[in-house]
Amino acid sequence: MKRRSGVSYLITVVLMTLVAVALGTLLYAYFSGWIGSRTGSLAGPVGVLSAEEAYYNSTDANFYIYVRNDGVGNVQVVRAYITAPDGTVYFKDISSGGYTVAPGSTVLVKVPTTGITVTTGVWTIKLVADDGSSVTVTVKV
Repeated sequence: MKRRSGVSYLITVVLMTLVAVALGTLLYAYFSGWIGSRTGSLAGPVGVLSAEEAYYNSTDANFYIYVRNDGVGNVQVVRAYITAPDGTVYFKDISSGGYTVAPGSTVLVKVPTTGITVTTGVWTIKLVADDGSSVTVTVKV
């Protein structure tokens, strides 16, 4: 009788089954969107906003904020949330202002206070860009 040496038939079947299951799992994950769509959608904000200076101008009744972008792409400041000293929050759409902030540059953003009675105290203004990045600043009036 001839003696055969090598990997047993049972071990070969188990290894091939494991390879088939792993390959099937990877193909299912890719075609169901778990792998392919997840990797491309994790980009996040391209802007890193900071406020260099902020003040209230009582002459024209507007808040002014110098916003700097330390990120890697252009962002446009589109919304402002103004919190009064008493806790009331006002929303302002400032997307028509054209406040595009390029990487490494600073832009003066005007936040209008139409419809708001500005009183003495500490006001908080949060600016939000189109990519989701934001900056919050406090202004003492």
